[in-house]
Amino acid sequence: MRTLPVLVAAAGLVLASCGNSQQSAPEASSAPGAASASATASASATVSSGVATTASTSASSATSSTKAPEKKCANPELDLMETEFGLWGAMGTLPVDIGPGVNKSFGYSSVLDNHFDPCAQYSFITVEAVNEFGSLEKVEFPIFFAGEHLIQEQRIPGVTEIDSVKLMGSKAVVTSAAAGDPGVTYELSPHAVVQHGKNVDSAQAFTDFTRFPPPGDSGVQRPHGNVNHTPFDHQEPGFGRFIIIPMGTTHLRCTAVTSYVPDLADSLSCLAPEPVFANTETNSAIAGLRNDPEAPVHNAVTMHFSMPYAFYTDNLSPDSAIGETRVADEAVTRIENLTIDTRGDKVRISDSSFTFTLSVKQLGMAPAELIDTSRWPTDLDPWK
Repeated sequence: MRTLPVLVAAAGLVLASCGNSQQSAPEASSAPGAASASATASASATVSSGVATTASTSASSATSSTKAPEKKCANPELDLMETEFGLWGAMGTLPVDIGPGVNKSFGYSSVLDNHFDPCAQYSFITVEAVNEFGSLEKVEFPIFFAGEHLIQEQRIPGVTEIDSVKLMGSKAVVTSAAAGDPGVTYELSPHAVVQHGKNVDSAQAFTDFTRFPPPGDSGVQRPHGNVNHTPFDHQEPGFGRFIIIPMGTTHLRCTAVTSYVPDLADSLSCLAPEPVFANTETNSAIAGLRNDPEAPVHNAVTMHFSMPYAFYTDNLSPDSAIGETRVADEAVTRIENLTIDTRGDKVRISDSSFTFTLSVKQLGMAPAELIDTSRWPTDLDPWK
């Protein structure tokens, strides 16, 4: 994730802090950490998730030693994908209107900067999108939220690259990286975003959250967290040729097989230094001809994350290959569509469908915990 300069100016406005957002890390596959953020009346500079954030107050504010009164936030750990945006974001799609007389299309998208704050009056994220058929160059969009909710009426033009986003109460100024861009001002309300001025660098593509996503698509419901809370401790940029995962007192060397979707793992095969896995086979058709199906313990285990799902062990010959991606011990790490939890003596590897638990002489497979989709909209226009 890049580092985008983000300026939050509290000009006569105090943002509500989350309150009670620091919690002890739960066990199993729950989120490992949450960082709380509160606005003070004094001018201060902090660094949050690698993003520089500056807060300031007007001359009429209290003295620099006085803190703003905290307001409780109902859902400080609300995940970005649990908001209305998740209806599109979980599928990595973004509804885009590319102008009159042109068929509406959608872009493959990814979240670049997650500054969604359910405890703030207004917050934002930035996403990167590209047209499905490649006719639209890769562009970036800011997307705005009011408290816990996506602002539905926001027809935001995309730009080649966003340089900064400045929030000032109910106004936002978005500046592109184009030379001489003075920035475009947006007026925010819980129901609509109104643009004032024109973009110097505009891709003539506009966000459109009034329509359902294309029918038949299925989402990857993995958590993204928010500006105050992340569901993982570390994030790797992609799968190395081999992935080294600590498991108790030993290490597994794993290989990912990716699908036609870039860097999404269809399966993961892990090799232990010696036979430690109890004989397991959940899908004989996928397991195929195993080298030693009757052995009580095996040194390798394979997990299939796409249909038909499978989970099976085997005995394979180790080699001297060196792992290229090392997963941290006693932590939760995100690598593309997989979340790897190495806390304790067990390893838990999850995608949006299943959680596979690996340990010495004990294996498990269970449905993954899905995000809450109750906020996703159900009364939009159909996809056309």
